[in-house]
Amino acid sequence: MKKPKEYVEVLERWDYAFHTIGKPEVEDPVYDALKDEFRALYPDHEYLQRVGAPVEDQLVGFSKAAHEIPMGSQDKSTNESEFRAWANKSSTDGLFCMSEKLDGLSVSVTYWSGRLRQAITRGDGLIGYDITRNVRLMNLPKELPLKVTVTLRGEIIMKKSTFKRHFADVQKNPRNAAVGLTKRLDGVGCEHLDILFYNISEGVSYKREHQKFDYLSKTLRLPTPNYQQITLEGMCKLHEEYEQEKRDKIDYEIDGLIVCVDDINRQEFLGEKDRIPRFSTAYKFTSQSKTSPVLECRVQVGRTGYLTPVAGIEAVTIAGATITNVTLHNFAEIERLGLRVGSLVEVKRSGDVIPKITKVLNPGEGEIIKVPTHCPECETKVDFNGIQARCVNPDCPAKLTKSLVHWLTVLDVMHFGERLVEQLEERGLLVDPSDFYKLQTQDIANIEGRGHVIAHKVLEELNSKREMSLGQFLSALSIPTISDKTGKLLSSEFGSLDKILELKEEDLLHIPGIAETSAKAIVTGLQTKKTVIEKIRPFITIKEVKKISSSLDGKTFCFTGVRPDKSLEEKIEANGGKIISGVSKKLSFLVTNENSVSSKAVKAKELGIPVISLFQLEEMVN
Repeated sequence: MKKPKEYVEVLERWDYAFHTIGKPEVEDPVYDALKDEFRALYPDHEYLQRVGAPVEDQLVGFSKAAHEIPMGSQDKSTNESEFRAWANKSSTDGLFCMSEKLDGLSVSVTYWSGRLRQAITRGDGLIGYDITRNVRLMNLPKELPLKVTVTLRGEIIMKKSTFKRHFADVQKNPRNAAVGLTKRLDGVGCEHLDILFYNISEGVSYKREHQKFDYLSKTLRLPTPNYQQITLEGMCKLHEEYEQEKRDKIDYEIDGLIVCVDDINRQEFLGEKDRIPRFSTAYKFTSQSKTSPVLECRVQVGRTGYLTPVAGIEAVTIAGATITNVTLHNFAEIERLGLRVGSLVEVKRSGDVIPKITKVLNPGEGEIIKVPTHCPECETKVDFNGIQARCVNPDCPAKLTKSLVHWLTVLDVMHFGERLVEQLEERGLLVDPSDFYKLQTQDIANIEGRGHVIAHKVLEELNSKREMSLGQFLSALSIPTISDKTGKLLSSEFGSLDKILELKEEDLLHIPGIAETSAKAIVTGLQTKKTVIEKIRPFITIKEVKKISSSLDGKTFCFTGVRPDKSLEEKIEANGGKIISGVSKKLSFLVTNENSVSSKAVKAKELGIPVISLFQLEEMVN
């Protein structure tokens, strides 16, 4: 049996990939199956009380804000038999309200006396980020026709037509684009986003669910997804119609239909469990699939040198997207599938986003795909561990391009895409990140299709982001094993870049989460990047962790049910303290709500660890 920690580590990584960077690692059914398995074994675990993405990882630079009413999640039905079972036990009059399940970012929007007052991301359901300034730039009414005070639930989306017109060349899909724009501190591009509303959490009472939508769309004149009152049989038929044709005709992405018991009194009787309502379900769409022959298998080299096989297939259209390339992740996956050039394969889109080969329909036929012995970009002999192949040449040109693009991604520079990086590399103008800050307007304007206006815009945005936190800087260097999380950990532990550059392996082994192999990779990676680091330092400002006092030296803090804002985190570090994620004998304080009964609070009390409130912590560091 797996330990809770093993489940949480995997689920949090998948949460981060989906919610924060918009690049899901696994299909929805795989995610759901692991989470269901975890819930069956450890139903009261603290992780399962959260809703949404890890709030601390989402929107750096925005202040945190608490939801007056927690934002919950949805239970799901993955097929008709599951849906019918839910419907038959939930409704007493056979009437439901259907609305489209939007594929965007959940947000709570409050209007005071009819005027837009505040917008908060869902976060963990209890605390999100205040993105009011960005929401004011989006396409939604800033003033309602009635002077009412209401809190609404909605979804930030980018329409398909907007995506095709403005972002198809820089983002993979509308959701990725919406995530990127919403996170921008300067709000640039938010005018391309819409919010569709689907619920009112306070202020008005109804007898029927569909009356909420009527009030939103007809009385308050707010944009909503399509909705209707419907019977069980009508719902099953409608779901089939959406899968076959309706969803492709809508100008926004959806990944299922939300079905609620229409009778509000019945809803109240059914109630919720762990902030998941019993009176509604997300009736998901099955992943759409097509068959296609594999025409070739080529290899891409990533920024850390790993070789990723990519199958080129005959073009097929799935869920409105034309698919010609499918990533195979690693060479063990090719062997598992029995994949060959010439194979006829079944292709699905994971969550209707990521193409995936799920089955080979003619096993044994075609040309065997071999693991390359040398890097396709620089001809260096590759290192193969039985699963992944890796180019070990630090000067490999493919690694250079990807690492330069990664630098821009960490800085959230939107208008500087991979194609522009490649064009500047070809002209000898980009070799390492320091070269970004030597570029002149004319260097970009001279590239075909650019011009002075675009060049000025690109460089203006780049130069506005010359200040980086130490953790951010470390994660931007494209060193294997130094992720965003590890960068923050090193920053908190050692405080300055100079100290970090002098680290030896033994200096890292006492840090929880850094094993011997990781310590070796970190030290080796930092030494390899030393020249690049010295070249970039004159052009940027690195915000190091400056210690104010030693009052919290050796003290560790874990948060559950509450979240520290950025300034409080900085004060803890400045006074010598550390923030960790788990409860063990090494923990000094658990910070949580009064009378918390979460698994972490119970464990802390069993171990005799002091449990304090946010207020008590603030007094401790002030």
